[in-house]
Amino acid sequence: MRLSFSRLWHAVHLHGLTIREAAAQTWQRMVDQAIMTRAAAITFYGIAALVPFMGLVIALSAQGLPWIESAVSGGVQLEPMDPLGGLLPSDAFSLVKHELTRIKAEPRVGLISFGLVALLWLSSSVFVEIIDAMNAIRGLKETRPFWKRRLIAIVMTLGLAAILISAMLTLVVWPQILGWLGLSRAASLIATVVHG
Repeated sequence: MRLSFSRLWHAVHLHGLTIREAAAQTWQRMVDQAIMTRAAAITFYGIAALVPFMGLVIALSAQGLPWIESAVSGGVQLEPMDPLGGLLPSDAFSLVKHELTRIKAEPRVGLISFGLVALLWLSSSVFVEIIDAMNAIRGLKETRPFWKRRLIAIVMTLGLAAILISAMLTLVVWPQILGWLGLSRAASLIATVVHG
């Protein structure tokens, strides 16, 4: 406890440095450790992972339309794309709806398989770069073999994917959940605020 307080005290008082000296030292450390280059590499892999991610989302959405339709409608005549229609502009919504209908008519298993592999590899590359950057910042030499770092990155990617998928599902299905619960308007508002 005493050690933590001492570190906090020194951090707040910048180890006796002026703000200008602290800023100069921070900038020099960023240059020495190539922080901007590492940030660019992480950003590159993150953006590169968006392409297979969008393809995979569209392909899986098209394959899951019958299941979504039965789960969402619950006996009421309701289109599964209706929640998405409220989120997108009308032109984008019609384009997405057309593509999902087309892919649903012609299943593309190869697209889904390739999309999964590419997405997993590129997304885990983001975490590999983060691991390398953290090692450089802390001044540590990487001793783990390549396959072990990649495996750790894949596990981190899958964990993040599970969190994001759960968040997206609750966001899209939230109005139906409130309907199934049969809450009053005030209770629905409170539940939505707590959920958000």
